[in-house]
Amino acid sequence: MSELNLTHSNGNKVKLITPDTLGADKTFKLPDADVTTATFQIVPPVFRAIRSDYQVLSNNTDTVIEFDNDSSSASFDSNGFFNTSNYRFTPTIAGYYQLTAQLEFSLNSGNNLFGLMIFKNGSEYLRIRRWNDGSNSNVNINITGIVPFNGSSDYAQVYGWQNSGGNITVFQGSGRSYFEGLYLRPLI
Repeated sequence: MSELNLTHSNGNKVKLITPDTLGADKTFKLPDADVTTATFQIVPPVFRAIRSDYQVLSNNTDTVIEFDNDSSSASFDSNGFFNTSNYRFTPTIAGYYQLTAQLEFSLNSGNNLFGLMIFKNGSEYLRIRRWNDGSNSNVNINITGIVPFNGSSDYAQVYGWQNSGGNITVFQGSGRSYFEGLYLRPLI
């Protein structure tokens, strides 16, 4: 915690206590000269990135999912932490983040395995795999986990994987394939 003590020209004092990490400059204005306590709300960082087009995944290959967003209101990024050029989430506020990713794979009639991973700094951090039941339907797979970030160099990316023996398409759209995250709290 950081503490800032301000002394008014009349001798009265104001104390401002902030968390150890502050992601951006903040301005606070007391609403009334006679207020002894004021509560401020700081909105935590949040993002949601989606695919704007189909993406083809090769057989048995970990592939970065290219979340490039679309023009709909389904994509948002309150602090600009998601880069649509390298498909990385790189928060500049240190802390724990809840990350969720979902992929919808195209029709598949075989008993094949599908995977979804969240990589942190180029290494697998979270992984889930799911078998298709052979019913010739789309395969949806999602993953959620809490990931710590140092606020400077740590980043996360989503990878997809499948072993159908050929190429499989990942669908686009806000309800089909997305990557989202929310700041939870400072690092402990």
